[in-house]
Amino acid sequence: MTPSDLSDLVRVATDGRRVGYLPVKDERMPILMRYPLDQISLPEEVAALPVGIGAKIIPLKALAGIGVQEVPPSVYRKNEQTSVLLEARTDKEEEHLKDKKLEEAKTLIGNWKEENKDRLFGTTVAFEDAAIELTEALSQLSVAMSLSLGLIFFTLLLQFGDVVPVLLILVAIPLGFVGVIGALYLFGSTLSLNSALGVILLNGIAVANSILLVDFIRRLVDKGMAPSQAAVEAGRKRLRPILITSLTTILGMLPIAFGAGDGGRILQPLGITVSAGLWVSTALTLFVVPALQVAYLEWQSREDSFPWLKDSFGKTSRFFGRLWPRPSTAAANAMRLNVSPKALWFVFLFFPAVAISAPLKFQEALSAIVERSTRVNQQSSALDATRASNVPADLV
Repeated sequence: MTPSDLSDLVRVATDGRRVGYLPVKDERMPILMRYPLDQISLPEEVAALPVGIGAKIIPLKALAGIGVQEVPPSVYRKNEQTSVLLEARTDKEEEHLKDKKLEEAKTLIGNWKEENKDRLFGTTVAFEDAAIELTEALSQLSVAMSLSLGLIFFTLLLQFGDVVPVLLILVAIPLGFVGVIGALYLFGSTLSLNSALGVILLNGIAVANSILLVDFIRRLVDKGMAPSQAAVEAGRKRLRPILITSLTTILGMLPIAFGAGDGGRILQPLGITVSAGLWVSTALTLFVVPALQVAYLEWQSREDSFPWLKDSFGKTSRFFGRLWPRPSTAAANAMRLNVSPKALWFVFLFFPAVAISAPLKFQEALSAIVERSTRVNQQSSALDATRASNVPADLV
C-alpha cells in the first residue's frame, strides 16, 4: 500500500469515481461510486474508512495520521518549482514612491532570508514588476511586428518588382495607427499585449485596400491614361469592393471591440485596434495613396526635376527586378490549375465540414486533457498537504 493508493482511496470515498453512464431520455447521466457524505464528514469518520490489504480489512488510521490542517487553496508553480506568490501595489498618491518602497522591501526580505538561511536552504527570492514584464513582452512583439512588415514588403516586391509602389502600399499602415491611438484613448483602453497583436493583424489587413488602388492605377497609366484621371477612375471602380471588404471585417470585430461575452474585456483591445485602425486606414487610404501615387508619377514624367534621384529610383527598381523577376503572361497562364466545377464544389463543401468538426474534436481532446490534469493536480495537492506538516509554521 503506497501513499498514492491511500490518496486514491480517500478521493474515491469523498469525490467519487465515475464507473459508468445511465441513459436518461436523450442524455447520459454519469454514475458515481462514493461513500455517503454524512458518514465521512468528520475526521474520525474518515479515519475509520476500511482499507483492504490482502485478506484483511483495517481502518485508515492504522496506516496514516488523520487530522485537520489548513493548506493553500491552490499550489502555484513556476518553471516546475513550487512557489509562493506575494503581490503588492502602491496607491496612486504614492506612485512616485514605488521605486523607493521596492528597494525597502528588497532590503527587508534580504535581511529575513539571511536570518533564516538554514531553514530556507535551496529556496530563491525573485522580484518581478508587471510593467517590466509588459515591456519585455512588447519588445518581443516588436520583433514579430518587424518580421511581419518585412514579409509584407518582400511579398509585394515580388509582385510589383519596384520599390516605389510597395512603399505607396505600405503608407496605409501608419494611417491605421492614427485610428488605433485615437480609439484606444476614446474607449479608455491601454496599449497591451492584445492591442499589439491587433496591430500585427492590422498590418496585413490594411495593405489590401492599397494594393487594389495602386495596382489599378498602374494598369490604367500603362494603357496611356493620365495619372490624375487614372486615380479618379480607380477610386470610382474600386470604391465598392474596398468598402465591402473593410466593412465586413469591421463588423466582424465589433463584438470583440465592445467586450461582448464572458472574458470579452480581455480581448477588447484587440478588437478596438483592428476595427478602428482599419476604419481610419480605409478612409484615409482612398485619398492619401492615390494622391501620393499621382504626385510620384507626375514628378517622374518631368525632365527637369532631380534627374539624379530618378536615376537612383530606376537603378533600385532594376536591381530588385533582377532579384525578383515578374513572370510573363504565358508563364502565369501555364501555372494555372485546370480544376473542374465538380472539384470546386467538393472543396467548397468539404472545408466547412472540416471547419465544423475540427473544433468539436478539439473540444473532446481538451476535455480529456483537463480531466487528466485535474486528477494530477489533486494528487499533487494531497502530496503537498502531507509535506506541509514538516514545514515550520512561520514559512507556510
